[in-house]
Amino acid sequence: MKKLIIWIVVIFLLMILGLSISAIVNLGKQRTNNADKQNYIVVKELGFKIPIDDSMVDEITYQEVEDFTVGFSTKSLNSAGFLCEEGAGGRITKVSDTPSAPGMSNAEFFEGREADIKQFDGFFFFYQRPQSICTRDRYEEEVRIIEIIREGFDNISLLK
Repeated sequence: MKKLIIWIVVIFLLMILGLSISAIVNLGKQRTNNADKQNYIVVKELGFKIPIDDSMVDEITYQEVEDFTVGFSTKSLNSAGFLCEEGAGGRITKVSDTPSAPGMSNAEFFEGREADIKQFDGFFFFYQRPQSICTRDRYEEEVRIIEIIREGFDNISLLK
Protein backbone atom coordinates (compact mmCIF):
# COMPACT_ATOMS: atom_id res chain seq x y z
CA MET A 1 0.00 0.00 0.00
CA LYS A 2 2.88 2.37 0.84
CA LYS A 3 4.47 1.68 -2.54
CA LEU A 4 1.22 2.49 -4.31
CA ILE A 5 0.94 5.86 -2.52
CA ILE A 6 4.58 6.65 -3.34
CA TRP A 7 3.99 5.83 -7.03
CA ILE A 8 0.86 7.99 -7.12
CA VAL A 9 2.76 10.91 -5.53
CA VAL A 10 5.68 10.46 -7.98
CA ILE A 11 3.31 10.36 -10.98
CA PHE A 12 1.46 13.41 -9.67
CA LEU A 13 4.74 15.35 -9.27
CA LEU A 14 5.89 14.34 -12.76
CA MET A 15 2.57 15.56 -14.21
CA ILE A 16 2.98 18.93 -12.45
CA LEU A 17 6.58 19.18 -13.68
CA GLY A 18 5.49 18.33 -17.24
CA LEU A 19 2.73 20.96 -17.21
CA SER A 20 5.14 23.57 -15.85
CA ILE A 21 7.70 22.86 -18.56
CA SER A 22 4.96 22.95 -21.22
CA ALA A 23 3.73 26.33 -19.95
CA ILE A 24 7.26 27.77 -19.99
CA VAL A 25 7.90 26.52 -23.55
CA ASN A 26 4.58 27.97 -24.78
CA LEU A 27 5.35 31.32 -23.14
CA GLY A 28 8.72 31.38 -24.90
CA LYS A 29 7.05 30.63 -28.24
CA GLN A 30 4.54 33.40 -27.64
CA ARG A 31 7.31 35.95 -26.98
CA THR A 32 9.20 34.84 -30.09
CA ASN A 33 6.07 35.10 -32.24
CA ASN A 34 5.30 38.57 -30.91
CA ALA A 35 8.87 39.67 -31.62
CA ASP A 36 8.50 38.47 -35.23
CA LYS A 37 5.52 40.79 -35.80
CA GLN A 38 7.20 44.03 -36.84
CA ASN A 39 5.01 46.93 -37.88
CA TYR A 40 5.98 49.03 -40.89
CA ILE A 41 5.02 52.19 -42.65
CA VAL A 42 4.75 51.14 -46.28
CA VAL A 43 5.36 53.88 -48.83
CA LYS A 44 4.29 52.29 -52.12
CA GLU A 45 4.84 55.52 -54.04
CA LEU A 46 8.60 55.31 -53.47
CA GLY A 47 8.88 51.53 -53.03
CA PHE A 48 10.10 51.25 -49.43
CA LYS A 49 9.02 50.39 -45.92
CA ILE A 50 10.41 51.37 -42.53
CA PRO A 51 9.82 49.64 -39.20
CA ILE A 52 7.95 51.65 -36.58
CA ASP A 53 7.13 51.44 -32.91
CA ASP A 54 3.98 49.42 -32.11
CA SER A 55 2.46 52.31 -30.18
CA MET A 56 2.53 54.54 -33.27
CA VAL A 57 1.06 52.15 -35.86
CA ASP A 58 -2.26 53.97 -36.21
CA GLU A 59 -0.86 57.43 -35.52
CA ILE A 60 1.91 57.98 -38.10
CA THR A 61 0.96 59.44 -41.45
CA TYR A 62 2.85 60.46 -44.55
CA GLN A 63 2.13 62.45 -47.67
CA GLU A 64 3.94 63.28 -50.87
CA VAL A 65 5.30 66.80 -50.47
CA GLU A 66 7.46 67.00 -53.61
CA ASP A 67 8.34 64.71 -56.48
CA PHE A 68 9.98 61.59 -55.02
CA THR A 69 9.70 62.98 -51.46
CA VAL A 70 7.36 62.07 -48.63
CA GLY A 71 6.96 63.87 -45.32
CA PHE A 72 6.01 62.09 -42.10
CA SER A 73 3.83 63.32 -39.26
CA THR A 74 1.17 62.09 -36.85
CA LYS A 75 -2.59 62.44 -36.94
CA SER A 76 -2.58 64.60 -33.83
CA LEU A 77 0.16 66.89 -35.18
CA ASN A 78 -1.70 67.18 -38.49
CA SER A 79 -4.70 68.49 -36.59
CA ALA A 80 -2.47 71.09 -34.93
CA GLY A 81 -1.64 72.86 -38.15
CA PHE A 82 -0.75 72.74 -41.82
CA LEU A 83 3.00 73.03 -41.23
CA CYS A 84 2.98 69.72 -39.37
CA GLU A 85 1.42 67.85 -42.29
CA GLU A 86 4.45 68.31 -44.50
CA GLY A 87 7.04 66.62 -42.37
CA ALA A 88 7.05 67.05 -38.60
CA GLY A 89 8.91 63.71 -38.52
CA GLY A 90 11.21 64.55 -41.38
CA ARG A 91 11.26 63.66 -45.05
CA ILE A 92 12.58 60.81 -47.13
CA THR A 93 13.56 61.44 -50.74
CA LYS A 94 14.36 58.90 -53.43
CA VAL A 95 17.22 60.06 -55.65
CA SER A 96 18.43 58.36 -58.83
CA ASP A 97 22.14 57.53 -59.06
CA THR A 98 24.62 57.85 -56.19
CA PRO A 99 25.34 60.91 -54.03
CA SER A 100 28.84 61.32 -55.45
CA ALA A 101 28.11 60.47 -59.09
CA PRO A 102 29.95 62.59 -61.68
CA GLY A 103 27.63 65.28 -62.93
CA MET A 104 25.34 65.10 -59.90
CA SER A 105 24.28 68.74 -59.61
CA ASN A 106 23.94 68.71 -55.83
CA ALA A 107 26.69 66.21 -54.91
CA GLU A 108 28.25 68.75 -52.53
CA PHE A 109 24.99 68.88 -50.57
CA PHE A 110 25.33 65.18 -49.65
CA GLU A 111 28.95 65.41 -48.49
CA GLY A 112 29.17 64.69 -44.77
CA ARG A 113 25.61 63.34 -44.67
CA GLU A 114 26.43 59.68 -45.19
CA ALA A 115 24.43 58.62 -42.11
CA ASP A 116 21.33 60.07 -43.77
CA ILE A 117 21.82 58.11 -46.99
CA LYS A 118 20.83 54.52 -47.75
CA GLN A 119 22.30 53.42 -51.07
CA PHE A 120 20.62 50.80 -53.23
CA ASP A 121 21.34 49.60 -56.75
CA GLY A 122 21.00 52.66 -58.99
CA PHE A 123 19.38 55.00 -56.45
CA PHE A 124 19.46 56.08 -52.82
CA PHE A 125 17.12 57.31 -50.12
CA PHE A 126 17.95 60.46 -48.19
CA TYR A 127 16.49 61.38 -44.78
CA GLN A 128 16.11 65.05 -43.85
CA ARG A 129 15.19 66.18 -40.36
CA PRO A 130 12.65 68.99 -40.13
CA GLN A 131 14.28 72.42 -40.18
CA SER A 132 12.09 73.70 -37.36
CA ILE A 133 9.24 72.68 -35.07
CA CYS A 134 5.71 73.00 -36.38
CA THR A 135 3.89 73.71 -33.11
CA ARG A 136 4.63 75.62 -29.96
CA ASP A 137 3.06 73.26 -27.45
CA ARG A 138 3.79 69.75 -28.76
CA TYR A 139 7.56 69.70 -28.81
CA GLU A 140 7.86 66.27 -27.11
CA GLU A 141 5.53 64.69 -29.65
CA GLU A 142 7.54 66.19 -32.51
CA VAL A 143 10.82 64.90 -31.07
CA ARG A 144 9.28 61.43 -30.67
CA ILE A 145 8.08 61.23 -34.28
CA ILE A 146 11.50 62.41 -35.51
CA GLU A 147 13.21 59.67 -33.47
CA ILE A 148 10.81 56.97 -34.71
CA ILE A 149 11.18 57.91 -38.38
CA ARG A 150 14.96 58.30 -38.09
CA GLU A 151 15.31 54.89 -36.40
CA GLY A 152 13.06 53.39 -39.06
CA PHE A 153 15.16 54.97 -41.80
CA ASP A 154 18.23 53.18 -40.42
CA ASN A 155 16.40 49.93 -41.23
CA ILE A 156 14.70 50.95 -44.48
CA SER A 157 14.01 48.13 -46.91
CA LEU A 158 12.64 47.87 -50.41
CA LEU A 159 9.18 46.54 -51.16
CA LYS A 160 9.12 43.25 -53.01
